[in-house]
Amino acid sequence: LEAARRLWGGAWGPEEIPGLEEVPASAPAHPPPPQPSGRAPAHLHPPTRTYPSPHLLAASNPEAVRALRSNSPSPTAAGGRFTDAELMRYAVAAGWLAAAPGSPAAAKCLAAAAAAARRTDAWLASAVWATPAQLVQAAHLAHWAPPGDEGPGARPVLVLRVGAASHEARGRAAAAAYGDVIVTLVQGAVMEGRLADVPGEGRPQDLVVRVDAGGASVLSSTRILPVVRHVATTLNQHFPGRLYVMELHNLPPFATWLVVAVRGLMHATTRDKVVVVGEGGRHAAPPP
Repeated sequence: LEAARRLWGGAWGPEEIPGLEEVPASAPAHPPPPQPSGRAPAHLHPPTRTYPSPHLLAASNPEAVRALRSNSPSPTAAGGRFTDAELMRYAVAAGWLAAAPGSPAAAKCLAAAAAAARRTDAWLASAVWATPAQLVQAAHLAHWAPPGDEGPGARPVLVLRVGAASHEARGRAAAAAYGDVIVTLVQGAVMEGRLADVPGEGRPQDLVVRVDAGGASVLSSTRILPVVRHVATTLNQHFPGRLYVMELHNLPPFATWLVVAVRGLMHATTRDKVVVVGEGGRHAAPPP
């Protein structure tokens, strides 16, 4: 466990990191290959969420929205990122749904959500974004899977070939640039329409992240694992409610032990966000 902390850059607090969960024992021993259609195999999906959509929550809880608005960034800040629905995503992440309506606990959750939104606003102002040329250059390592035949409601799938990146992104600066590419793709999905922020069925509001670790070695993984950590924490902190599931494919056996060790650092409520596909990843086909 201590070795995992050192390799991943220190222990993560409960609020900072999504957790890791292996595929249940009832899952097929040889799971089907990742679907290029934009949806993970059914047995990889996290448990169905029972709360309403952020838009419905915002519409039915005007007092909560007012409380959030009083301490949150302006609706026009960050290019219009902080809609009422977006603020409700922060509230859900802060535990607001579990608190009694109108209680001090609920007020505390709303205050925490507003503070988190302010931190995201500050982060957006200082974040380093990849240029269009960098996105093209890294497209073989990070790209959106082509849409399939499941219709416009299918969740978008972000494919990350971290195994290959661990060999190509040599040096801390190159690895950091790869992380910037990934976060830029997610930010673009939120702001440019790939992920919806409007009410209505059939509009995907969260994404699948499909990580292919194939080809990583013990040495090369030390360069890229901090990137995975950075992406996971960024999604958790600054894109609440946007990650549906993160699949880890082709995980080398040595990294499986690392996953088990790091799992002890994860917050219990987020352990179903990341799943390991296949026994040590050996039976998983590469993502599309």
